[in-house]
Amino acid sequence: MVEWIMTAERWLKNEWFEQIAVYFFDNEIFHRARICALQHFELPQWRTEGVYPKDDMRFLEYVFWVHAVNFCFTHPHVPLKKYEIMRRDGSVVRGAFALQSRFAELADCSHGGMTATMRHICRSASRVKAFFNAYARCHIPCAKDRYEIMRIALGNLRELYGNSVANVFEDANWDALQLVQILARNFPAVFGDDYYDDPRTGDRIIFESRARRMALMYGGRAQSSEGRLKTLFSIEKIGPISDYRTPQALFAMGILHYSQELREKINAQTIFEKNSHEELSIRAGTLVVVKKFLDGINDVRREYKLPQIHMGHLDYFLWSCARALHNRHHITQTTAY
Repeated sequence: MVEWIMTAERWLKNEWFEQIAVYFFDNEIFHRARICALQHFELPQWRTEGVYPKDDMRFLEYVFWVHAVNFCFTHPHVPLKKYEIMRRDGSVVRGAFALQSRFAELADCSHGGMTATMRHICRSASRVKAFFNAYARCHIPCAKDRYEIMRIALGNLRELYGNSVANVFEDANWDALQLVQILARNFPAVFGDDYYDDPRTGDRIIFESRARRMALMYGGRAQSSEGRLKTLFSIEKIGPISDYRTPQALFAMGILHYSQELREKINAQTIFEKNSHEELSIRAGTLVVVKKFLDGINDVRREYKLPQIHMGHLDYFLWSCARALHNRHHITQTTAY
């Protein structure tokens, strides 16, 4: 088991001596893995028209900029309200789909490349806010945070990579694991602050949610590009993504459990502070359960001589399950997810 999973599991065990908020049982995880293992796991191609760019060659910049600001779509003080826009065709999209739609439109019409257009948009916080809220039926939360992150990303990209997102991938040698590490190291305020340092043990729990999902999304599109995009090596080494949707699915499947107090808070749409006991318990528990779930699925698939799946398959499966649910997810105002 890799170190970051051991760290997350160690943190959860330490919580047993304080307040148990999240728990799981290995036998339940492996039972559910056996039930799910033989089904078809789709590796998404990320080609939905209006949500993702039509041109493969524009997808590389798109995936970088989308994931730089892919966080916090639920309004913290009006919990059932999410960022929502009406697209040019009259359809309404919410949350991450709304964000992706704005960037897809930008990618499809940017003649000098998305990064050059982003530099123009980021001349002021008001321009950034206007970009996100064009066609908005419910405005985007954390607009100022997004402006600051985009401005910092532009500076990092200019200083280290000559304004080229492709050079970031080249620096990583088109290796998915190296890409995540480089994003965290060279864009620390953009992708590198999604971790928690435990003051009791000195352990660091690393989440890297947006960086990991960026690598997985690019990998899925590249696989279906017929060679127009370079594929990523080591995609199978990308770890779990711990956001708000994944634990929602795990809880509904009966393999991630919450204390009664935590369930009541989630149902009441209580806002959890970033790195609070409750939020960390949910996120650390998600890391551990997803890794065990993936290993259990692949053990069964190995028995039946079926192809192994990786986090790109499982994350999309869990995300799709969660979107169809009516149970509530936890809410945290954070730039992590």
